Amino acid sequence: MKLSPVDLARLEPDEVRRTRAAQVACALWREGEGYTLVCFRSVAGYVMGLLTRSAQPGSEIFPA
Repeated sequence: MKLSPVDLARLEPDEVRRTRAAQVACALWREGEGYTLVCFRSVAGYVMGLLTRSAQPGSEIFPA
């Protein structure tokens, strides 16, 4: 994952991982075909900005 030091491929179903997204605490888990990420409400705007910008075309770590 680009924003967090987590190997999502090793995340087991129903496993919750506490980690960080950039510089803030968060937790994530696999849900269906995707993932759920939660953070404190006080940093929600910051995290949403991180997710939005990191999903934009051209923001790949290793561009194809």
